[in-house]
Amino acid sequence: MDLTIIIPNHNDLRMIKMIESIDYRSTKNQTVELLILLNNPTKEVIRQCNEIKIRFKKDFLVREILTDIQNLGYLYNLGIKNASFEHIMFLDSDLICGNNSIELMVSQLKKNKVELIKAKLIYTNMNGLVEKARLVNTTEKVPPYIPVILLKKSIFFKFKDNFLFAIDVVWCSDAEFAHRVINENIPYIYSEAEFFHDKISLKKDIKDAFLYGFGKGIRVKRTREKWEPFNEIISMRRKGKKCGLTLRENSYSVFWITMQQLACLIQQFIPPVFTNSLDFRNSTKREEIS
Repeated sequence: MDLTIIIPNHNDLRMIKMIESIDYRSTKNQTVELLILLNNPTKEVIRQCNEIKIRFKKDFLVREILTDIQNLGYLYNLGIKNASFEHIMFLDSDLICGNNSIELMVSQLKKNKVELIKAKLIYTNMNGLVEKARLVNTTEKVPPYIPVILLKKSIFFKFKDNFLFAIDVVWCSDAEFAHRVINENIPYIYSEAEFFHDKISLKKDIKDAFLYGFGKGIRVKRTREKWEPFNEIISMRRKGKKCGLTLRENSYSVFWITMQQLACLIQQFIPPVFTNSLDFRNSTKREEIS
């Protein structure tokens, strides 16, 4: 199966290790395209892209797109519009692909009548509190966030609305997408394919909680959807207990989700805090990929 792998990158030199771990490559029967989206890239990342083009020219069709806009929703849309193939996978530069992970997802997509596959994201070898909290909120069977998902472009014609990824929520465009998938009962399956996330510090993890919360706040304010912060906090606490977290670990997990809900609340009463938040009305329409 031909496949386009979309990789956004600004300044992350771990990208080449991630690409080394990809074992689903071009053959005489299939073409695998790496579409690297360079958003205001550093000189070092540009040099690494040039190295990738030379080193992996037999394994992948390597293409890059330059933009000065640092907004994941915008980048995902840019990637989809420029992807050579119907089947698309989103990979982050701070991941390592497990053995046969992409092959497994591709085979599952072929066998099942769905247009979306969600893989298992695993956090290891990092701060214990962060690892356990991520186990609860992003590793177990959760909404189809990026990373890692494999989809067909045609899935966007299943939505009632008429856009690909939202560009107002910036870093939370994948959560916006996942919310729409679940809200509209679009079928998808979970895969046991494993992808491993690089280390996340405690400081960055707490910062991420606020970023996700602000993005969610933008969406909630726009859609006027029902928002139940206390239920989300209680649900996270129950998940932690079910996963066997200690009192300390579960307390941090609850703290993390509480900070996210607080940021969501604040964002509903002020203008968007993200400088790269774009007008939602300019989100890419699905006709642009038809």
